[in-house]
Amino acid sequence: MLERAILSLFILQLASHSGHSLPVNTENEKEMGDTKNMLDAMVQLLTGSLDGFDDSFYTELIECMEQYDVNLIRSQDAAWGGMIEYSDSNGTPEDEWGGCLDTGHCHKYHEQNATVQTFHNITIYEPCNYASNVAYYHVVTQICKNKDQWNMPEDHVRGLLQGFATLTMGSSFWHGSHTYLGNVADNRFIDVVSYVAHQASVRNLPGLTSVVTDLSLTPRSKSSVQSTEELVEMFSKLPVDQWVNYILELEMPEYMLTFSGLVCTFLTLLLEAPVADALILVLMDLFKLPDEQREFVNEFYLPEIRNATSHIQLDQTQKQELQGNVESTLIKLLYAFLWQEYVLTDSTFLLNPLVNVVGSTMIKYVNMYANSLSTFPVHDQDMQDGLNVYPGSDRCNPSEPHSKWHLESANGLLDLVYLADYINKITNIENN
Repeated sequence: MLERAILSLFILQLASHSGHSLPVNTENEKEMGDTKNMLDAMVQLLTGSLDGFDDSFYTELIECMEQYDVNLIRSQDAAWGGMIEYSDSNGTPEDEWGGCLDTGHCHKYHEQNATVQTFHNITIYEPCNYASNVAYYHVVTQICKNKDQWNMPEDHVRGLLQGFATLTMGSSFWHGSHTYLGNVADNRFIDVVSYVAHQASVRNLPGLTSVVTDLSLTPRSKSSVQSTEELVEMFSKLPVDQWVNYILELEMPEYMLTFSGLVCTFLTLLLEAPVADALILVLMDLFKLPDEQREFVNEFYLPEIRNATSHIQLDQTQKQELQGNVESTLIKLLYAFLWQEYVLTDSTFLLNPLVNVVGSTMIKYVNMYANSLSTFPVHDQDMQDGLNVYPGSDRCNPSEPHSKWHLESANGLLDLVYLADYINKITNIENN
């Protein structure tokens, strides 16, 4: 048995250094599906282990998906399969694999460590930033663990679950491939989860126009839930070289505008208008919100959301809970954005190796403090502590800023979802 294992390892190493991929066992691939195939390959790429992805968590993930959408794992297999196909074809003539870097939105991150993944001989340009997106699959499973506690309708919960599953693959695609398609998927799929959370948070408020519901002066043709459902179906229906145009045309606002709407809603319920305005301005400046979006928020969104919530009278307990929940969410998201590398700051100080070790260690304590402020459940303590969440995390968290962004943004976005659900609860007229 030992000799066989050594021989297998030798063959794998020989194949990876020879520039040739191993013969593909197509029957085994088909049986497992490309989600599991790519996760197994990710483990080998990041750790060298041939043991494959955590079977227990993978089983939990699949069972979770099937609770809300029996077709979601088929969509995920098609999505990961599309990434494989894009690599096999070297992308397209207009969007070659590895060809989109340091131009436009294709930012160049600290990690530049092109490594060949044995499975399908795929070149992965940022291995840590590629694997750390598995943190978003942990959001998926926590959505299921909270199944009986949601206040928002089930179709919104399903949309969030679909969105985070899609974000896992989409962001992995970008950091693995350095393609324009991957970059579009990465950015637009954050739009998806934030927009579903926003529409869930305001759905109980009366007299709203598209300014608040759709974050648009004119109504959008589809709701966030409808657009997310169609996006999930796209992976199975369209060839990969047609994905980019479909994703670009999604009827959804950019996530920075959606975050702005969410924050304005929370602060409107929590603070007097002058105090809220001052804090909103600070956050707009901090995140460099474009002038057009500032104008929309100040001239249209804030007046309408204040009018729509004017009847809401929170008691002291609700105000304290809301304050703690808002603080927890903002702490986690701000700490996540600190490591994003571009949005909040591009300071080289945050690239310092020692600073990254300290930053990784602090994840546990930042989340511990934030959680002490909120009423939100904790269904995955390891994720809060930043431990064993994705393959290679023990190496990647202390070394790569953007990997910490993926991990902590997963924690922060989950709190954002919980906060949106809490707003849904306290704005329900039956509860007031």
